[in-house]
Amino acid sequence: MDFRLKGPKGQATLRKVPPERPLEEFLQEISDASGVPVPCLSLRVGFPPQPLQLRLGSAADTATGHGDWASTERAGARDRAPEESARGAATLAALGLKTGESIVVQHVEPVAAQGTVLKRSGGIGTGRIIAADNSCLFNAFGYVQEKLRDKANAGHRAPSYRQLVAQRIKEDPERFSEAFLAKPNEEYCSWILKDQSWGGAIELSILAEHFQCEIAAYDICTKRRDLHGEGQGYRTRCMLIYDGIHYDALALAKDPQAPEAEDVTVFPAGGVAEVVDLKARALVEEQHQQRQFTDTGSFSLRCIDCQKGLKGEKETERRT
Repeated sequence: MDFRLKGPKGQATLRKVPPERPLEEFLQEISDASGVPVPCLSLRVGFPPQPLQLRLGSAADTATGHGDWASTERAGARDRAPEESARGAATLAALGLKTGESIVVQHVEPVAAQGTVLKRSGGIGTGRIIAADNSCLFNAFGYVQEKLRDKANAGHRAPSYRQLVAQRIKEDPERFSEAFLAKPNEEYCSWILKDQSWGGAIELSILAEHFQCEIAAYDICTKRRDLHGEGQGYRTRCMLIYDGIHYDALALAKDPQAPEAEDVTVFPAGGVAEVVDLKARALVEEQHQQRQFTDTGSFSLRCIDCQKGLKGEKETERRT
């Protein structure tokens, strides 16, 4: 089945999509082609375009006609999130889609139904721990952007984010020069694709640009906030927290015991985001006071080859 997509980035075509393609995979394909994150997708089909109706439930529910119905218009607003509906095994055939159908893709605010961002940001800033597997930046972004959590779900996103970053860098060698990257462009692209390579500010700026979402990164050691995508007119913001060697996700929760399923991780840019920023800074201050960070400028190491003592990141880099 072939589908035409019309979205924020223009037109695209999905070709030879099997009718039995699971819904979650189909939504991810649309997200990859349109640049709209899955939680923000609103899909319309037909003429005049109407919200695409998704049947929520198991494969058996779909086959027998049982299960709940929800439109992607409501789903995008998180009345029923697309990733929630994707837990069922619904297929394209069950949706009544026809080959050649034109699908209108829209980016909707993913916080519309979350108690108006926990009653206009009445919650608390909460850190969500991400696995220390050398892809923490990418997996932390996967959590705040798409609510993907454990390695089984989030782990597959890190390679795709790495591919996205490498492609952007490769396509713009003038912007991403050797002087900017501290490596030749081609070498950096190969390096960032390796699953043991750590991402940083360069990768966050590219992800912000691609997803058109501000990314606030808070450094526990310095208490500094770096806002990637600032001033670009992006409509949403998400947050990460950095301890000097590791990134975790930052969310807004009703209280410390609130389940992660109720986390708010994407906020309207502007006034609400700045209110949430105060809550994030309160968490950063608390963790700074508890010294929950690694000061890479002053930590001490010993070389296992020559037994020489090394202090800080700069001496370590010179030695290696």
